Amino acid sequence: MSINTTPYRIMVTHDYDTFKSLVQNRDVTDKRVKKITNSIESVGFVMQPILVNEKYEVIDGQGRLEALRRLNMPVYFIQQPGLTDAHCVAMNINQTNWTIPDYIKGYAKSGVQSYKYLLEIIDGVGKDFPFSVVMYAFGSGWSNKENSIREGAFKCNKEDYQHVSEVLEWLKQFIPVLKEVRGRKHLYYNSLIFCYMDPNVDNSKLYKNMILHQADLLPAGTIVQAIRQIENIYNYRTRIKVYIETDYRKYIDNKRSFAEA
Repeated sequence: MSINTTPYRIMVTHDYDTFKSLVQNRDVTDKRVKKITNSIESVGFVMQPILVNEKYEVIDGQGRLEALRRLNMPVYFIQQPGLTDAHCVAMNINQTNWTIPDYIKGYAKSGVQSYKYLLEIIDGVGKDFPFSVVMYAFGSGWSNKENSIREGAFKCNKEDYQHVSEVLEWLKQFIPVLKEVRGRKHLYYNSLIFCYMDPNVDNSKLYKNMILHQADLLPAGTIVQAIRQIENIYNYRTRIKVYIETDYRKYIDNKRSFAEA
């Protein structure tokens, strides 16, 4: 195996305008910069060069750069030609200081259409719900999506975008209904998303009954508990029952596909 041992020279400058922001990099928040400046002022500056490419686009360290600018301190940097936006995202995959929204914005800014769709959903109807609910609307739990988002493997086509946007827009009508429910509201939102998919459920009837009986909703510890309460409300004084919990259990056991219903 060949290992590149070419040393890179550490350079220093006070000319902050030399550096350019890479459009795909995450946004630099004021909170983040203040955290860095406070650290420098309290314990001193530890030289950690920022990394740039041949165009002086910052691949790593834009928060440090802004902090040093505010403190009027010299910037130490290493220039490595050939680095791109892909390197910027890839080198942060295993770093905890990048949040999931950072990854989504980074990939979206680099032109990946799936992430552009996802960002648009979040900036639109998705802003009214926890991120886990947005992911549930894609057809599976959040835990199944986290790694794919970080690694750039998340997929969302135009049909997915339209479907999820439609589901979340429909879900918005339940926000006032669940306003007084304590605890983990996302379990109810996810349960309602499932009801939306279940062809046995009349969604108009579901909404009317949820409005009438919203005071009966109790905190749920699992999605099954939430579905069970919704089922009881849906079937209240109804001769022909719909067993939503049974449908859900069949669904998670892969015994039923709503796409084929």
